[in-house]
Amino acid sequence: MTIAEVESRARLLYFLENNLTVTASPAGSDTYIQFNDDGSMGADANLTWDASTLAVGGALTIAGNTTLGDASGDSVTINAETIDLANVAAGTDNTVLVYNGSSIVTDEIDSKVWAGALVDYTGTPADNQVAIWTDTDTLEGDSNFTWDGSAAATDEYLNIKNTVDDGTTNRTMVRLYNYRADDADVNDFGPISIDFEIHNVGGNGKSGIARMAAVQCPVGTDHTSVLGEKTSGLIFSTMNDDTLAEAMRINAEGYVGIGTTDPATALDIHHDPTGLSDDTGGGEVVTFGTEDGSDTLAAGRLMYLNDSGVWKYADGDAASTGGSQLLAIALGTAVSDGLLLRGFFDMATYFQGSFDQGVPLYVSTTAGSVDVAAPSATGDFVRVVGYCTDTANVVYFNPDGTYIEIS
Repeated sequence: MTIAEVESRARLLYFLENNLTVTASPAGSDTYIQFNDDGSMGADANLTWDASTLAVGGALTIAGNTTLGDASGDSVTINAETIDLANVAAGTDNTVLVYNGSSIVTDEIDSKVWAGALVDYTGTPADNQVAIWTDTDTLEGDSNFTWDGSAAATDEYLNIKNTVDDGTTNRTMVRLYNYRADDADVNDFGPISIDFEIHNVGGNGKSGIARMAAVQCPVGTDHTSVLGEKTSGLIFSTMNDDTLAEAMRINAEGYVGIGTTDPATALDIHHDPTGLSDDTGGGEVVTFGTEDGSDTLAAGRLMYLNDSGVWKYADGDAASTGGSQLLAIALGTAVSDGLLLRGFFDMATYFQGSFDQGVPLYVSTTAGSVDVAAPSATGDFVRVVGYCTDTANVVYFNPDGTYIEIS
């Protein structure tokens, strides 16, 4: 039988049922589907079947209703740059196809669906920008507020405001968590830190950090009970010459410690005056009173406050010049620089005699100075003003409230 004789379904059935063979040789190559090409065997590379895939290189026209796939798990893949759906209503510029539950329709391409409503965006979106609502249906990104998957960053400032306040109820505005799984026998653990970092805009790694950290700090080492664990403290750290170190803490009892990690009283200050520079100091400082026209202030000068509210040079030659009056060490050349009532001071300039560890210091008969030797002449007065420490020239200034007048 020739191809020309296979012209009807009846003849084709006859051809198949009688196992007749086609006398013409197949056209094309392996997998090419054969067809009647003007009475001869025809084939084309655009129409192939490899026992698993039907490949059509040209247009495929299907008349009537056609189903692709025969199970819910089947998928249909269309590898094409464009798809022409002739019976879908034409859309306007920038439209996409959307399945609305029963059919495919067109919709705006610059909108997204949020809770059943379309949402627009404005501006030019960029990686990591956090979007904000600019009206009831529009989102906009801002380069000043970003999130990279691990850290949020803002070029402005965060304004966290409680808009409803009855004046009595405590409202938590920010809550930071640090979860832990251990019960380590340490007193400061599970910290949550807030770092305040200041960068030099010139770069080169120039930055300063201050830190506030909340820690669990059980009293003693009580990690065995729930109540023992439910304790906390605050640690404040500052940076000096690229070294971040604890400067102050508030422990579980509310005690404030400066210079100590274990405050034992409401305010527990551990002083270390060994780093003082010449003629500097600190402690309890006041800025009241006025400067005298002739007894001018200078850092390290020993002064007394007279009954007119004027600071004058203290002088051991007469009880009226510092015997019973308020004494102070000037911290500078003006009252606004402060006058030290009690504390530590490096007496580099206005110090008489030889410095010796632990010895008392007196109002000197050299006006405006301290001395390791007590005044001894008739009319002089003896008043202890402090003691030498174990660091050269550094004194603990703590004037006695009494004096002795020599007769």
